[in-house]
Amino acid sequence: MSQEDFAELLETSPGYVSEIENAKRNLSCDYIDLIANIFQIEPHELLVDRPPVSVRRINRHKR
Repeated sequence: MSQEDFAELLETSPGYVSEIENAKRNLSCDYIDLIANIFQIEPHELLVDRPPVSVRRINRHKR
């Protein structure tokens, strides 16, 4: 899901979503509840420590 798609579901801007992802914004309880509803999970599941997810980047610059 892109930041734009996620921002649309949250009824906010992609910039706000970026600030959330980069820990530049604190979330209100309302946003935590909304995000949990979008992902169909319980709100507390967003706050549980989890093992890191491996990120696979696509190398768009061929050498």
